[in-house]
Amino acid sequence: MKKILLLMLALASVFLFGCRFKSDNVTVYELPEGAEVQKTLDTLAGSVLSMDIEGYMSCFSPDCAFLNKINENILSVKAQNIKFKNFSISIQGLKRYGEGLEAIVNTQWEMSLNGKKKSGEQTRSIYFSKEDDAWKIKDYYFHAYSRPSVVVGNSSLLFANAQGMAKALNSKLFLDIDHLQNSGDIILLGTAYDNASILEMEKQNSTYIKVTENYPGSDLGIVQVIPNAENYRHAIVIQSSSLQGAKAAISFMAQYLTENSYMEPGVYLIQDNEIRKAELLELTTLTTLDHNKAEETLARAQDVVEYNIKLISDEIALEKDNIHLIEKNISNNDRKDYKEAFSIDPAAKKQSQAIRMGIISSYFMNKDVCTKAFQLPPSADAGVLDSALMLAKDMDIPSVTALLRLAGFHGDEVFSLEGEDASVIFANIDDGYALDPNMLFIHGVNRQYALEELKSIENDGYYLNLKDNSTNMPKEDIINSINAINKVLSLKKELLPSRIVRKSFAQNEELATNFLPFNTLDIYEKLQNNTSYFQYTNSMSSLSEAKDALRMAMGELLSLKCRKYILNLAGKYPGSQYDYSRYSGGLAFVEKPEAYAEAARESAAVKVKASEIGSSNREREDKIEGILSVLSTIKIEEKAVDFFLHPEACLKSKKGGAMDKALLAYGLYTGLFGKSDETWVAISENSSYVVIRDEYGYKYIDCKYNALSRMPDPTIYLCFNEKYAYNTRLGIGEKPEFMR
Repeated sequence: MKKILLLMLALASVFLFGCRFKSDNVTVYELPEGAEVQKTLDTLAGSVLSMDIEGYMSCFSPDCAFLNKINENILSVKAQNIKFKNFSISIQGLKRYGEGLEAIVNTQWEMSLNGKKKSGEQTRSIYFSKEDDAWKIKDYYFHAYSRPSVVVGNSSLLFANAQGMAKALNSKLFLDIDHLQNSGDIILLGTAYDNASILEMEKQNSTYIKVTENYPGSDLGIVQVIPNAENYRHAIVIQSSSLQGAKAAISFMAQYLTENSYMEPGVYLIQDNEIRKAELLELTTLTTLDHNKAEETLARAQDVVEYNIKLISDEIALEKDNIHLIEKNISNNDRKDYKEAFSIDPAAKKQSQAIRMGIISSYFMNKDVCTKAFQLPPSADAGVLDSALMLAKDMDIPSVTALLRLAGFHGDEVFSLEGEDASVIFANIDDGYALDPNMLFIHGVNRQYALEELKSIENDGYYLNLKDNSTNMPKEDIINSINAINKVLSLKKELLPSRIVRKSFAQNEELATNFLPFNTLDIYEKLQNNTSYFQYTNSMSSLSEAKDALRMAMGELLSLKCRKYILNLAGKYPGSQYDYSRYSGGLAFVEKPEAYAEAARESAAVKVKASEIGSSNREREDKIEGILSVLSTIKIEEKAVDFFLHPEACLKSKKGGAMDKALLAYGLYTGLFGKSDETWVAISENSSYVVIRDEYGYKYIDCKYNALSRMPDPTIYLCFNEKYAYNTRLGIGEKPEFMR
């Protein structure tokens, strides 16, 4: 009897989970749709093996979120000539979810890239919908809605209703004048003309329909679930023609979304406290917005946005003054390995735990990374992870880790993990997730991820090094993290919390356990809802342009606040991750810029380029012309003048400021001629130079205009080589001979 009971329980669990099991050579699915869903997955896998782009894309619904991204990714794989030896996708679990099915799928692959063989495995959720008698992928990056941001008009009479919805969904409430998020999931509330964010979408024809004071009618609520607007997965627009209709619709949807955590794209109607998919004949695209009413709302919102840009800009100026004072008071002169922190050689990153953590910390000072953080939902939960990966093009593991921390994840929630064969990001929330932004076209948030062996985990404040079993994490955080990692990562050797030795700060005085105290919400709090004066005309062409400018200004302010905090810790803890982060980030105003010159000369890519110049030019002047030729291929771009870009990054991207080109030119020149004692990087108010010497005196390679000159520049404020540095702003060093 006991055996029968156990068998019944096992079968019941299989049925509830909806997974498949094998009987001889036949796969049996407890849900009848399982075989059809697997057929779609088999088509997908077969299309990857044959690189059949059309067959691959046929597996996706036209309404699939991030469809353009999915198409770009598979085209990129084909362009790189990646060959898959094996590629398979199998269902691990299947259950009904709303109108469709959620499939837990396992993907395994073997591939060859540039002669190197790689293999991998991941498990993730995919949402399927029945279309044209076939099951199509409607959400390849599926997860339930999780605290989606709620946005209401600044002057809307729906504010109290919006507050109620935000509270019911445990979401953040924003106004149309201050919401800068453009990824993840978002809910927009309004009547016909009271939400500028909705009006922007309507003007750009990003909505299915346009709501007016007459359409769809005062007694109807209308809900549009729109995929792929900007970088959003879903934009959920809830409206009505009348105020009372909108209030009723918001109240209904607040309850509906607490009980139904996902909706398929489309248009829904709410009437008599019920919701249904709209029939095609009930919809029209022929409605026309009242131009004057729409423009009045948009202009009023833009007025406040531009006012906030001025407020943020004023605070930026104050922060820069504060930073300058802190920089002058830091004096960590005895470190010999700062150049390793600046190096982008992966081997250099492995040399020191402080440098590895410093690399992550350096991205907190990066304006571009901080600006991206404002594109993310401010909820710091699982729904943000996919959004971060969508924005992570050309970003590495440490920078995405920093991005998530800036978006609000805590210091015990997000880590960079380094394994023997790969590096990933680990999010210690819910049951744990693994993120790999470098994983070709199947990147995403994974429930399971294969990794050969784990070597270390770290972020800006915590680390756990499995080489020497050391950590600065509290015991409870060690056990929590290790248990979560064991659930998510398929490791050959499971981690045991008992193997990890607690390493206190007193035992490791050079690693601080201070965590970054700032995130995007701290900057949002500085915005005003109204202007203190009336603007007759706005200076920018549209609300969208103004919001982009505000996002950039807020990103810069966040980066400066982080820099000020890091500089204070660098002065307090010499040799800590925060000390090294100044050099990882390439800060110009440091006491040992000689490290940058040495790193430029030793750069492998710079050495190769110098060798190419030398092999095709025999005479000195010809070699210098070769350097100028390389500099002319690099497009000057506007960037912060207080950061150096690594010469290898400058060469690879073909972009950089004049000061970045000067550091590259220094590496090329010393690679060709040596003479590092007689060669200088010089930064001025007007340009940046490499100062060289010949039998007639000093010459200047002008890296802004790619030209040679013998005319000295009186505005030079920073110059250095591998042995000496002179900085008027920090009061370091003596004037070199060429400046006397």
